[in-house]
Amino acid sequence: QNKVVAAPFVNYFEGLNFMRQGKFLFLPQVYDASPRFAVEAMSLNVPLLMNNQIVGGWKYINDETGEFFNDNMSDFRSSLVKLVNRLDSYSPRSYVELNYGTKIAGSKLRAFVEKNFSDRVSLHKESHLLIPSEPPSNDKINTDDTVESAHDHDERLLLIDTDVQ
Repeated sequence: QNKVVAAPFVNYFEGLNFMRQGKFLFLPQVYDASPRFAVEAMSLNVPLLMNNQIVGGWKYINDETGEFFNDNMSDFRSSLVKLVNRLDSYSPRSYVELNYGTKIAGSKLRAFVEKNFSDRVSLHKESHLLIPSEPPSNDKINTDDTVESAHDHDERLLLIDTDVQ
């Protein structure tokens, strides 16, 4: 009783709160090429129990992040037991930081922008990262990295050009 919560549609922040409270995130769907909630759960250090037939999310499951179960449910119980017995051994947040963290994603975004938009965007030569962010409030922008400059032109995406090496 009260071990599984089936929530109706909730907003983004309520969804994050549900994830923080859970021991793992159950992803039974097949048609989700890159399940954003999987990475968000891992960023909150929540391991995953994922359908092995998911179209694209399979790339997130390994010994650090969680377990698969077969789409036909033939091994669901054993996968669930394995996950529950190993809850303390997973480190999904560390995996995200090492493979998808700010420095890696920021350098990939910078390379993408340089390759595809160099005719429209001028970046500092000394900088190494572009960090996507929500438009800031009047508060100072704080990141884990040193921010060299930030430009907000009332667009939905703020790119912070940094000089972190």
